[in-house]
Amino acid sequence: MSLLAYNEKKKNTNGLCYRELKGFKLYSELLKWQLSFSEVEQLVKHIVKEFAMPGAATEAQCRGDDWKAHSMYFICNSLLFLVFENYISRADAGGVLRVLKCWAYSFIGAGMWNYACECLEVLVVWKYELPEELCRALEQAWFMNRWGKPGQFIPMDLYLEHMNFWVKVHSLPPPLYQD
Repeated sequence: MSLLAYNEKKKNTNGLCYRELKGFKLYSELLKWQLSFSEVEQLVKHIVKEFAMPGAATEAQCRGDDWKAHSMYFICNSLLFLVFENYISRADAGGVLRVLKCWAYSFIGAGMWNYACECLEVLVVWKYELPEELCRALEQAWFMNRWGKPGQFIPMDLYLEHMNFWVKVHSLPPPLYQD
């Protein structure tokens, strides 16, 4: 049974994709669709309300629609990861710590105790064990902006991996044979 037939049967339009809700039959028809800013804003609000809130996923699960619920949970987790990446790109250590708090609960709920312990260890050490001056120093040591452009920070450990790659590339002996 197609998704469209399934939703017709259930008399609900929550599961329909936006293309179908707008009356488009083919994806190629979307190429001609010109959106106004208000339509984009309305579409974003609809998507966030219907698909990117954990409460909506819980409701879908209670209705027995596990497929949709797990898709919504995936969307929520993906958005949290994008927020995390945004904090890193701006070198915002406080934002990274906020995401680690959320991830600690998620990892505990998923039974990933090692990841949860790592998140909690960073949070506890940061809040209770490090002096204020060391926290400020570590905030600046977590990130590296190797290009010197705003919003282009990367984690320092990733930068070190990049450097390890270049050391290996330039220090390896030449091959014994040439093609």
